[in-house]
Amino acid sequence: MDTQLPGDSTSTAEDWEPAVWNILASIRDHGMDIATFFERVMKSSTPRLKQKAGVFFAKDGFQRVFEAMPPHMEFDPKKRSLNASRSVIELKQRMGLSLGKLVHVVLESELRAYCSNAESRMGVGNITPEVAKTVTFEKLKQNFEECCPRLSGIVQAVCQGNGSGRDEKDDSDRNREVICTVVLCMMGFARSRRSNRLQTLVGYYLQANTVSRQAIGFLNHIGLSVSYSSICESMKSMGSANLKLIRKRIWEGEPFGWMWDNMTIAQNKTEQSIANRKGLTQYTACALWFLHIPKPEAGSEYEEVYAELMSKSAQGSPPGMDMKLLKKTVINYEGIDRLWLLSMQSYAEYMPYRMVVHLSDVLWKFFGDVLKAKVSQAKKDKRAYSARPEFEKIYQIPLMKSEVHALSSLELDETSIEGTAQILDALHRETEMTVESFLGRAVVHAGDLGTLMKVETLKQLRMREFVHNRHNHLVRHEGLFHMEMAAEDMLFRAHWGREDGMDPGSLCHLKHVLGLKGINGEMPEYNACRRFTRTCGEGFILAAICTEARVENIGELRAKLGEGLDYVNVCQAVVRRLCTPRTVSILRERAENIARESWAEMMKTKKKTERVGDELNKKAFLKRVALENRDVVYENFVLYLQHYLVVRDFHYNISVGDSGAVLKDIEPLAVWFAGSGKGHYAKATTNLLLDNAVVWTPHMRYEWLNNILLNLSGRPGKYMGIDKVNEIVVRKVKDQHNPRSAWQSKDFFLNSVSQNAFMFNEVKKAMNNGAHVPHYGTKHGVVEDKNDIELVVDILLQGEILEYKKVDKIIEERLGGLIGDDSDEEIDDYLREEIEAELEYRAQEGSGDGNQDLTMEDEQATGGALDQREQRDDVDVEDDDLDYGDILYSQTDRREPWRDGDHFELEMEDHELEDLMDYVDSEDEGTQ
Repeated sequence: MDTQLPGDSTSTAEDWEPAVWNILASIRDHGMDIATFFERVMKSSTPRLKQKAGVFFAKDGFQRVFEAMPPHMEFDPKKRSLNASRSVIELKQRMGLSLGKLVHVVLESELRAYCSNAESRMGVGNITPEVAKTVTFEKLKQNFEECCPRLSGIVQAVCQGNGSGRDEKDDSDRNREVICTVVLCMMGFARSRRSNRLQTLVGYYLQANTVSRQAIGFLNHIGLSVSYSSICESMKSMGSANLKLIRKRIWEGEPFGWMWDNMTIAQNKTEQSIANRKGLTQYTACALWFLHIPKPEAGSEYEEVYAELMSKSAQGSPPGMDMKLLKKTVINYEGIDRLWLLSMQSYAEYMPYRMVVHLSDVLWKFFGDVLKAKVSQAKKDKRAYSARPEFEKIYQIPLMKSEVHALSSLELDETSIEGTAQILDALHRETEMTVESFLGRAVVHAGDLGTLMKVETLKQLRMREFVHNRHNHLVRHEGLFHMEMAAEDMLFRAHWGREDGMDPGSLCHLKHVLGLKGINGEMPEYNACRRFTRTCGEGFILAAICTEARVENIGELRAKLGEGLDYVNVCQAVVRRLCTPRTVSILRERAENIARESWAEMMKTKKKTERVGDELNKKAFLKRVALENRDVVYENFVLYLQHYLVVRDFHYNISVGDSGAVLKDIEPLAVWFAGSGKGHYAKATTNLLLDNAVVWTPHMRYEWLNNILLNLSGRPGKYMGIDKVNEIVVRKVKDQHNPRSAWQSKDFFLNSVSQNAFMFNEVKKAMNNGAHVPHYGTKHGVVEDKNDIELVVDILLQGEILEYKKVDKIIEERLGGLIGDDSDEEIDDYLREEIEAELEYRAQEGSGDGNQDLTMEDEQATGGALDQREQRDDVDVEDDDLDYGDILYSQTDRREPWRDGDHFELEMEDHELEDLMDYVDSEDEGTQ
């Protein structure tokens, strides 16, 4: 150690090489090899040797010794094998045979130091949500570089020969730095099973992805994961730590809410089905979320509201929110404006501009390239152009990731009132709170409509109980996801039409045209039916725009937009003509007035003895004449366009988090729910609107606007109803359930696994980001529906569905042979088929009364859409166009509908239909 090395710390390997060999020779002269020498020096307790060793390592002596070796290892690539052998032999001769032992001693000492470091260990009982979310591969690499600088450098140098962290192939997703870190962690885990920080996280990650127990066991044996039992212990620790954190935050006064939903799980069965109903068990999945009370912008009307809410929820306050701040003590329902739907603040004043924006969005979806080119050209030429309309926000929830925590699942059935009471008691116990602690406080609860109704019923049943047992501290938040489904179901059923698809422009008609499977009037699959109504709705929008722009198809509309058509003005004209709330009502009132005038005129001109048929019945006469002056198909087109735009706006506002606009959309939905037989939703939405008008204080309104929607990702456009979050909790818990697993006891599944439902996502996200795993998008790609929409547009335009015609004019054209250019024989053949179908339908119904259209009062009660069972379509028939058995439509020649409404039923009795059949047969024979 007294031998001085030449130069300073900046000396090169060439300067060091002679001194290195001199040191080696001196060590041999003392009867030692280099490995023994370094081992004794590093373990020596002599201060002088410790000082010398410290100086040696401080000046990078060990690294410089190794830098002297590469010149002896160089060889000609053309003679790689021969030169390499000679270089190795020469190096061994000059350094001795203990080189491998030297490297082993040094690297083993480093690895031993790393394994004894607390940063390398993660006991399964010490894992917490904060630790799991903050551990990254960068931190693991940093720990290795601090404890094992030489080992880490050797591994990285070997793996990263060119010094680049990424693979040499540009298309590869491999990250060499991450691979090196994993290799080092596996070496530490091989040295000591306590050095398991990475393996514990990998095991938890595997469980989060529902990897099988056998696969986890395999990865444990090769050093990439801890054992399955250790993963179970880590889940227990994670759930327990998360629950402690929740309880602490609740008792510190943070406002929160509960949600729960029923969860049906099969016990010892591989599948759930009706056949194994006895093996199904009802559980309840529960979750808790902390309310989002953001600070409003300066000058906002909610500044004082926010200050009061924060002061009442400060640290040390009782759990929940102050009930006095949320609801008015004196409620005056007499102050409600009974004409609120027509007021300046109502939906009627708010919606027209939003409809224009929705119409323009559909145009941008189809013709974005054309519109972008026109805008760019206008900017280049410095010309004025119509800017793309944008939605006006009523109240936008500030973007923030919602804090949702899964709680223990309960072996209780929430489908009963008694079960709901037991669930509330269990939630109190899990959060270590009593009902007495909520006196004068408020806790939000949310769920689907059935859950909310049972809670309200429970509160009413306990009106005579002690105050603390009445559950008056629960404040409901509606589940907008199920309300979305109810609105889609209402839209679907009202406009479905006849099951054989013979109603022109109806959803069933378009379903047959598009050839879709798995869709019927019962709306069995929500997502598929929602895509279908969106396809039809966008087709209706484009058809209305084509009609307003006076073009015959999508291609001509594209050309006209390229020529500079002001699409904003066209959209505004469509909204003025078709989308005002009373468009169809005005058309019907006009027809009713004509019917009344016809009745009055008939009463003046005909004596009672001269009247026949429905002239003797005022109601039947008015209905017939009114329908003769209406176009039912056109009216239903307008109604579907209006209804679809409202439902579309409802979906959009929920996804973007505009809770103020959502509240506006609920106004017409409340009326439609009442008219479509959805009484529970009608009551719920009406109560919501009344509470907003007279019960809520500004504090409650501010809290509702910010918490009626949740965002689990913290990204724009990802908001959803609270009940949808609850459905996600149910799905995540059920994904972890394995009825055939031997280890999984019921208590462990209900308590430990359920509490980790959302922590699984956090750990998966942290691990994926740390390993630089690319985001592969959603599970399913976006369905391309432009071709289907274009087909819907062609059907509507070529069928003249958007042209208003009176029924008598349609009948005159139809019976006069004015529709189509085919021969009378072909038209009569089709008419014969229509009449036979009508007679068969009446025979199945048993009487003509069951085949009648809805009355005007019934139409208003159902939102205005007719059943249209009596309507028929007319076709200029070719042999390969239509198969009367399966109702197959040609893709090239579109059907031209016969829009005679209730022609058969209102103007012809059964015997008259038979007479008309005889007339058609006589026409075939060439006789009058």
